[in-house]
Order: sequence, then structure tokens, then C-alpha cells
Amino acid sequence: MGKKISVYDFLYVDATRIRSLISQLHASGVPIDLEETNKVEGELSGSGDVAGKIGVGDWKLLEANAEGSGKLSGSLETKRRFDVQYTLPMSLLRLLTDQDIINREPREWRFGTIALFTGQVHLADISSVHGSWDAILEAGSGLEGSALVEAKALLGNMPPSVHGIFHKNSAKVWCNLLRENWVTPPSGITLSHGSHVAGDWSVLGTVDALASENVDKDYQPPVSGALYDVFRKVADGLREMMGRPDGCFGLSPLLVFRQVTRKS
Repeated sequence: MGKKISVYDFLYVDATRIRSLISQLHASGVPIDLEETNKVEGELSGSGDVAGKIGVGDWKLLEANAEGSGKLSGSLETKRRFDVQYTLPMSLLRLLTDQDIINREPREWRFGTIALFTGQVHLADISSVHGSWDAILEAGSGLEGSALVEAKALLGNMPPSVHGIFHKNSAKVWCNLLRENWVTPPSGITLSHGSHVAGDWSVLGTVDALASENVDKDYQPPVSGALYDVFRKVADGLREMMGRPDGCFGLSPLLVFRQVTRKS
């Protein structure tokens, strides 16, 4: 038996950003497909009665039955084309590992670090309740009057999204998982697991917020004006209400995956 290879179950794949990174790490860019060619040649010869065949497996190339003497020869060429799009996640992991770019230690992370984090994961599939914000806010938000009206208008116009929090020990990582990059529909995961997806999962992504970067309520923007002031309050309110929690790293995710368990 040959060497066993690691097999992974990919839950989320941002193919566009993966191609961008591979094109920088591989001199020839990103492959579109792969072609493999196999050629087999054979020969039949002899005197008297000649009988036999040339072939590979179930492929019969040449079969002969003859009297006398002589030689028969032939060749068989087969071509197979492979779709490489499904190899891109593994290609990226190998290239980043070879270049020693991946950082697995949260205490060493900085803005722009390509980080790999493994732990438990909680998902919030906000898209699954996107059409029910009015009922949710009325039942459990504690808001009243104009504040309730404003919250309904604001959340009702937010694009559907899925948020994930990965955690292990004291380290926590938050990320926004774009719906179009899911390999498995998040609605099915929510129905199967609820908010906590069992097992250990890994997330690979770019660090865009540090755990120590909390909401600065005293921050003064470089420009002022009625529109900027309103937007700043709305943006800060959205983050506090449904965005990255304080104490969490922020990651722009490339991959979410787990290693396939082999039979014991």
C-alpha cells in the first residue's frame, strides 16, 4: 500500500482570492485544466501460426491470427483531461506552506498575516432569518418606539450573511462568510447542528482586525459633516449589534475545512 495522504472536507472556498494568491506564488499563474497522455506500443511476430493481441487492460488494440511468418505492430494513445478547480485549495495550502507564509500563533498575528486557526465553531446564519427581522426585534430586542422602527429599517436592508466565530482556549476569531463561497449550503448546516457545528474546524484567512482592536467611542474621523456623522453612528451601531465582538480577531476567510477521519 502506498503512502497515505491527508484528505480534507472543505466547507467554504473563496476561489477568486485563492486564484489571486496562487498567481503570485506560481510563476506560470493559475492552471485551468490538466491533460495526461498515455501511449502504448506493441508488436506481434513469428512463423507458422501467429495468434495474439496487443492491448492495455480492457483496451484491445490489435488482434491477429495468421499463417506463415511476418510481423504486426501498432500503438494506442489515450488522453485524459482533468478539472483542476477542485485542486486549488490544496495547491494554495502547499504553496503557502512551502513559502512559510502561514502563521498558526494568534499572539504573533498582525494586520495582513495569512493565519490558520483550528478550533470549535459557532455559526450565525443571519440569512436564514433575513425576512423575519420585524418579528424578531419585536419579540426580543427590548427596543421601542422610534428606535424599534429604525432597527427594522436598518436590518431589513442588510444583505444576507453568515458569521462564524472560531474559538480555542482564550483565542477567538470572527469572520463573515460570503454565501456564494459555501460548498455546503449554510441553511443545511444550521438545520443539522444549530449554531454549534460539531468537531474541530480550521479557517485560513487574512487578519484584518486584532483582538485588542475594540470600538473606540471617542474616535474622531478625519472629516466631518452631517452625512459622515450619521454613517459613522450607523456603522458603529451595526458592528456592536451584529458584527465582530470585542476580543475577537477578524479574518477575511479563504478556506474553512476539516481533516477527514480514517477508519480505525
